[in-house]
Amino acid sequence: MSRLKVERVFEDVNPPTHEQGSEPPGRVSKAFSAQRSAVEPVDWHHIEEHRFAGMVATAMERIVRERKVPALVVVAPPKTLGDLRGAFDPDVRSRIIVEVNKDLTRHPIEDIEKHLNAA
Repeated sequence: MSRLKVERVFEDVNPPTHEQGSEPPGRVSKAFSAQRSAVEPVDWHHIEEHRFAGMVATAMERIVRERKVPALVVVAPPKTLGDLRGAFDPDVRSRIIVEVNKDLTRHPIEDIEKHLNAA
C-alpha cells in the first residue's frame, strides 16, 4: 500500500511557442542611424512554465501554513525545479528536506513512490 496520496492536481496546457505566437520578432532602429537590429522572439512556452511554477509555489505555501507541514519532498523536472526554487516562500524552502530532479508527471503514485525509495 502506498504511503503517498494525491493532494492536488495541477494541469497546464502549454503548447510550444511556435503554436502560441504568430507574430514575427520585432525590429529596433537606433536613433540617428540606419542600423536596425532584431529583437529576440518571445518564448511564450517558457513564460507559461514560469507562471505555472509560481502557481504551484503559492499553493504549496498555503498548504504548509494551513497544515503546519514539517517537511517537504519536491519532485520536478530540472527547469521547473529551478523555477520553483525561485518562487518558493522562505518558509516553504526551510521545510524542503529533499529535491528530486526528475520528471514524474503522469506517473501513477506507486511508480513515484518507487522512484523516491530508490533516491
